[in-house]
Amino acid sequence: MTLLRLATLVVLFTIWCGAAGAQQLSLPPEEGSFLDGLPPEPNAPLGAQAPAGNSPYQIVPDVVDQSPYFAPAEGDGHEVPPPTAFSVDPTRGFFLRARYTTEGYGQPGGSLDLGTMRLFPIEDDAMLFVDGQIVLNEESHVGYNAGIGYRFLTLPVLPVGPDDAKVMGVSIWSDGTSTQNGRFISQIGTSLEYLGDTFDIRANGYAPLLDQALESDFSPTGEIDFVGNNLSQLTTGIRETALSVGEIELARRVRDRDFWLIGGAYGMAGEGLDSAGYKLGARGYVTPDLLLQLVVTDDELFDTNTVFTATWMIGRTRDNWRPTCTVLDRMREPVMRNNYVAVYEESVAGAQALTDAATGEELRFVHVDSAAAPGGDGTVERPLASLSSVQANSQANDRVLAYADSTFTNQTATLQDGQQLLGESSTSAYTINTTQLGAIPLPRASTGTATPIVNGPAAGSGVVLADTNTVENLVFNSGQTAINGAAGAGNPTLRNLTIRNQTQHAIDLAPLVRDPGTANETVAFTTNIATMTFENNQNDIHIDAADTAAAGATRNKNVTISGVTTTNVVGDSIFVENTTAGSTLSVATLTYNGGTTGDSAVRLSNNAGATTLTSGTLTGGQTSGRGVYIQGGTGAVTAASGFQVTGDVGAAALEVNGGSAAVTYNGTIANHNGTAAWIVTDSTGAVTLAGNVSNLTGDGARITNATNVAVNGDVNGSGVGQAVVASYTTAGDHKLRMNGVDSTGGVLVSKGSTVTGGLDVGIRNSTFDSTVIVDAQNSGAFDLQMQGVTIDATGTDRAMLLNVGTNVTGGDVLISGANLFNATNASALQADITGANVQFQMTGAILMNSSGNTTANINSATDANLQLTLTNNVFNNTGGGVEFQATSSGTSTLFANLNGNDASGGGFDLTENAGSTFRITNLTTLSTRNSNETFTFNPAEINFTDAGAATPTLPTVPAF
Repeated sequence: MTLLRLATLVVLFTIWCGAAGAQQLSLPPEEGSFLDGLPPEPNAPLGAQAPAGNSPYQIVPDVVDQSPYFAPAEGDGHEVPPPTAFSVDPTRGFFLRARYTTEGYGQPGGSLDLGTMRLFPIEDDAMLFVDGQIVLNEESHVGYNAGIGYRFLTLPVLPVGPDDAKVMGVSIWSDGTSTQNGRFISQIGTSLEYLGDTFDIRANGYAPLLDQALESDFSPTGEIDFVGNNLSQLTTGIRETALSVGEIELARRVRDRDFWLIGGAYGMAGEGLDSAGYKLGARGYVTPDLLLQLVVTDDELFDTNTVFTATWMIGRTRDNWRPTCTVLDRMREPVMRNNYVAVYEESVAGAQALTDAATGEELRFVHVDSAAAPGGDGTVERPLASLSSVQANSQANDRVLAYADSTFTNQTATLQDGQQLLGESSTSAYTINTTQLGAIPLPRASTGTATPIVNGPAAGSGVVLADTNTVENLVFNSGQTAINGAAGAGNPTLRNLTIRNQTQHAIDLAPLVRDPGTANETVAFTTNIATMTFENNQNDIHIDAADTAAAGATRNKNVTISGVTTTNVVGDSIFVENTTAGSTLSVATLTYNGGTTGDSAVRLSNNAGATTLTSGTLTGGQTSGRGVYIQGGTGAVTAASGFQVTGDVGAAALEVNGGSAAVTYNGTIANHNGTAAWIVTDSTGAVTLAGNVSNLTGDGARITNATNVAVNGDVNGSGVGQAVVASYTTAGDHKLRMNGVDSTGGVLVSKGSTVTGGLDVGIRNSTFDSTVIVDAQNSGAFDLQMQGVTIDATGTDRAMLLNVGTNVTGGDVLISGANLFNATNASALQADITGANVQFQMTGAILMNSSGNTTANINSATDANLQLTLTNNVFNNTGGGVEFQATSSGTSTLFANLNGNDASGGGFDLTENAGSTFRITNLTTLSTRNSNETFTFNPAEINFTDAGAATPTLPTVPAF
């Protein structure tokens, strides 16, 4: 294509020149000579022998060359002037030159230059010249050319050739060019010329000064990418490389026309650049003062360029006759060379390293690709192939990018302080907060899709943490411990991880003590664990929050765990121990399936900090397992209503064992088949069990030696044993509260006869479908309060069975406020009170018995210790009545308003045994409201008196 274009242009140019006619350049005769020398013989032909010491040509006035090239045209009527005469007349030999050149190699645009050439004859056949011009390019930048040269006539090098004489020239130049980027580049140049009537040879060299390459100010492209170890804002700029150029040209004159065909070659080199090319074209005078040139160049750097040049030599002499110029006229011809410094301009990509908005430090990244070639340095261009190489090829606060589709086997990433280990995948999305651009999405460094896999060492760790590390978006398929911070991990963040088949712990963490032993000693352990998947691990998360810092050190221990899904753990899913006062633990959105092996979904041991269990669903586990297991500690634990047990989790949904922690469990429990929904043992803290239990097999709450427990949740299920089983065998006061309980089971409360300390039982606003049994044998006070309680016993079960043992030293039994005790084939109320100084008060109760048994049986076996008050109660039965019995000697005082309502018969039976006496005060007669009511008197003595003990005032029901 290049040759075709060139050939077409040459042909067109040739036709145009021929049509225009060969206007022959010449100079009119001059007056006077500018060289001293002898003229050739008159009418001697061009090239005739000159006198010795003279060249074949002499530049003299008034000499007419008789060469056939200078023959006048016939019929012109003109005399033949001496065309070889040369003048230094300012209007003829000194002229203003204007030249326009289109874009060519090394020149990004066209240029216009204005200059002149001054000739200085120094010998018969030689002269000096100076040349200078100002260059303006199309970008409005300025350049210059300045040169000094020497030309002389000489014989041809070859004895046989078409030329009789040659003009030899040499010149040196200084050039300067302004570039698009405002850079000014200077160069020095040399030119050699060997010019004749037929053939011309030219050679030019150009050598830039100082630095060859310079890059302009870069501007952002709007793209963010990795460059080396940096996250960078990509920029673009112009890199300008000044080229050293060498060129050679051969020109062949076409017949006797002022027209030459030219061809040549050139080479150029700069920093990192090297190329060669060729040029083909034509050059010719349209008029004696207008030179045109058309050249095609081609090289690898600048491709193909078609260059047009027009040179107008303003003031150069001409006449009306058309002779062709001779070799002597070449003496004042401009040197044919480039009027610019060749510059290769290319768009270059740059990068501005982005900095962290928080620290101001550069955002550095270490790249790790398991498929990378060995020997990488961690740059994006040469990633590391192993996680084990990270520590040696990184700095503190670096971010380590594990490439998608990577698999790292038997490798350990040992992180430095502040580093982040981030796995790439098709779903990963990271945001970086930069100083320059604010928060931006992190670009992908790899093209893979799958999350990186770490197959950790069998006796080691996949990742070892330091201070303030982040690990995110990785899959750990095997190993001993996936993430190990047991030696101290300050403020770790672990997100979006899948960890499987770890033989010790999936995650093992402990606090880090900073600046130990100094005034700045602090404990760092603000921990965030989120969006985790655990499968088949020995233990999932283990946190030992103990530290070795001084007592006065600042401690920041706040652990947040959320979005955890665990399956088939062997031990504990979340095990946190030894937290300190002021610290916090929060667990949310926990999905636990213990399979057949799980021990605990959440295990808390010896913690002093507060724990909040916000939400979760728990199911599965071994038969001895627990949903939540609290071992000792003083820190409060709260399970919100959204923290739910949805299936059998083993022995208990909640187990509290020891400690003084205040525990509030509001989570619901369903489909549990263990020993009990709640187990509380040896706890001295306030434990509140408020969540509802449904579809239960087992007991609701099983309480052993816990000093302060409140059961406020419903307990239902076809397999429910007891709603509450409370057993106290240790010394000390024990309190049990039930409020708002609706249960298909009953209540069994007991305190042994050899146990010292009080027993305080309160039941309110509750309904039980089985017997409520309170057996107080303790050595100490006993208090029972029942208000708004409904008990529906079936079969031969009593509704309420109360036993106050002889070791009880006093207390109150308060049954008041719309209680309903209903028994089918047994006494609704059986109260055996043998303890001293016990006051029994029952007001507003309804006792129902549908059999022939006694509706209520209240017995006292001690002297004068039963203070019995019955007011506004309703006793319904079908057979027996209400029996009040004193079984030992002495006097029992009955403060009674015996208003019985018996629709089916029976009555009141006051029985005195062993010589006891009933004293009935405030009544002078016993009367009935119903003809079916009867009084039976079986004592040795019954006194009706107003004088005995005063009627007691019912005490206010104590706060619950």
